[in-house]
Amino acid sequence: MSDPRPKTVVLHQFTGIGDLVWHIPYFKAVAEQSQGGQVSVIAQPSTLARQLIGHEPWVAEIIDHDHRPRRSEKRKGRHAGLLGMWRFAQELKQRDFDRIVLFSGRVSRGLLAWMTGIPVRIGYGYQIGR
Repeated sequence: MSDPRPKTVVLHQFTGIGDLVWHIPYFKAVAEQSQGGQVSVIAQPSTLARQLIGHEPWVAEIIDHDHRPRRSEKRKGRHAGLLGMWRFAQELKQRDFDRIVLFSGRVSRGLLAWMTGIPVRIGYGYQIGR
C-alpha cells in the first residue's frame, strides 16, 4: 500500500547556517506529515544544509538553490534573475512534488512556487518590497 501523504519540498529562504538550524524543528514537523516521513529541502549552498541535515532520516534530498552566491565567488547564481527562477522552477517541476512549503515572506518565492505547478503551495504570507 502506498503512502497517501503528499510528496513535499520545503524552501528555506535564508543564506545563513544559523537560520537553517533555527528552522530544523519546523522542517521535521512538515516531514512527519509528508510521504515516507521525509521532505526535500531547498536551501542555498551557503547554509551548508547538505552537511548539516543531509544525513537526517527525515530528509529525502537537499536541493541547492543557487540564487545568490557569496561575493567572494564572483559569479552569478544559476538560479538568479527571472530566467534563473524559471530554470529552477523547471528543475522542481520534474521532481513531481505534491506540496511545497515556503519558509519565506518574499513574493518571488511564491511566484517560483506557482511556476513549478506544484498543486499545494503553503507559506506564511508575503510582504511587498522584501
